[in-house]
Amino acid sequence: MKPNTLFAAILTLAGLSLALPVQATTTYSYSWNLDASGTETGAGTYGNTRTYAGTGTPSSAPANNVVASAWADTTSGTSTTSATTTNSTLNSAYLGYYAGNGLGVSNQYEGKVVGPLNVSAPNHAMDNASNYDSIEFKFDSATTLSKVTLGYPSATSTYDSDISILAWIGTGSPILSGNKYVSLVGDGWKVIGNYCNVATLTNQTINFTTGVSSSYWIVAAYNNVFGADCIDAITGKSSACNTPTTNFDYVKVKMLAGSTPPPGVPEPATLLLFGAGLLGLVRMRRQ
Repeated sequence: MKPNTLFAAILTLAGLSLALPVQATTTYSYSWNLDASGTETGAGTYGNTRTYAGTGTPSSAPANNVVASAWADTTSGTSTTSATTTNSTLNSAYLGYYAGNGLGVSNQYEGKVVGPLNVSAPNHAMDNASNYDSIEFKFDSATTLSKVTLGYPSATSTYDSDISILAWIGTGSPILSGNKYVSLVGDGWKVIGNYCNVATLTNQTINFTTGVSSSYWIVAAYNNVFGADCIDAITGKSSACNTPTTNFDYVKVKMLAGSTPPPGVPEPATLLLFGAGLLGLVRMRRQ
């Protein structure tokens, strides 16, 4: 390559590097409407899943579906049991859809006699009354979750509405079955926060900033193994969470929102390094 041609090419790369930062920091925004049955697998059984398509902005955003599954600490040895936070392991639960409210959880202890489809209100919500219920959300792409909307309880309900939110920051894929809530953080999960009185917020929506991008998230009825402090949904200040043994939380998840960076966008530094490499190669050949 002639020096003049090379110099022109490097100038072009430098110009591109100056133009790229705006593109490289662009994110795709998504929302997932969970107030629908979704595409269900394993209908009517414990361990069923529901898949929801994300609505992306701008319209060119790639697909980012989410698969939801329900869990609860209902196993002690080989028995189905009410839980303590330390001696019971996680087992699959039934993820129910309730029109106008969103997703709730019927665990195997609650459905031991009546079955997963016949657990009555409020226990078919995601709760911490007899066991600690949670929903795992698996996204197609690493996603920064920023908003959770509840569809239940109402703002005037006597039920509590405290939740815990976690994100997977470990390697590979997480395994919940047979694990314990108390062990999740050491196994690669990060507690994003505990949030109290979410149902009393405008639109029953909690907004949060994490800086964490992950394909796996957990939204759970508040569990004190994830910390005793909550962010008050009204004041935004830290306060002691209500104790689940005296103030049970019953919630249903109606919507999620978050964002993900666009795939395959080269960083400016990559182009500049490439240009510098070309220049160095030509200098070596001229020596």
